Amino acid sequence: MADLSIDQKKLPGVKEVCRDFAVLEDHTLAHNLQEQEIENHLASNIQKSRLVQYDLQVAKRMQDEEDKRARMRNQRRQRDIVHSDNEIAQEIQEQLVKQALDKRQQEEKDEAIARRLHEKELKEERKRKKQLQDVPYEDRYYEDNGGTLALKAVGFLLPGTSFNTALRDASVLQLHRNVSNVHLLY
Repeated sequence: MADLSIDQKKLPGVKEVCRDFAVLEDHTLAHNLQEQEIENHLASNIQKSRLVQYDLQVAKRMQDEEDKRARMRNQRRQRDIVHSDNEIAQEIQEQLVKQALDKRQQEEKDEAIARRLHEKELKEERKRKKQLQDVPYEDRYYEDNGGTLALKAVGFLLPGTSFNTALRDASVLQLHRNVSNVHLLY
C-alpha cells in the first residue's frame, strides 16, 4: 500500500471541526424543521380543504332543505289562496243565484199583479159594456144645458173625459155589438 501521508499543518483544529460540525448539524436540523413545517402546512391545507368540502356539502344540503321548505310554504300559500278564491267565488255565485231567484220571484209577483189588473180592467170593461147594453140605444145620450152630449150609462163617462172620446167609445161598443149580432146569425 502506498503510504499516504497527511499534512498535519493543513488539518483544521478540533474547534473548527466542532464548529463546522455544529453548522452542518444546525443546517440539517433547520432543513428537517422546514420539511416538518411544510408537511404540517400541507396536512393543514388538506384538512382545511376537506373541512371546506364537508361544510359545502352540509351548506348545500341545508340550502336544499330550506328551498324545499320554502316551496312547501309557497304551495301551501297557493292552496290557501285558491281555497279562499273558491270560497269567495262560491259566495258570489250563491249571491247571484239568490238575486236571480229574488228577481224571478219579483217578476212573478209583478206578472200576477199585472194579470189581476188586466182581469180587473176586463171585468170593468165587461161591466161597462153590460151597463151600456142594458140602456136602450135611444136613451143612451142626452143633451145637457151646455149643449154637450153625454152617455146616460152610469160610470161610462169618467171625469175629465171629453164628449168626443165618450161618443167614439159608444160608437165602438155599438159597432162591436152589431158585429157580434151578425156573427150570431151565421
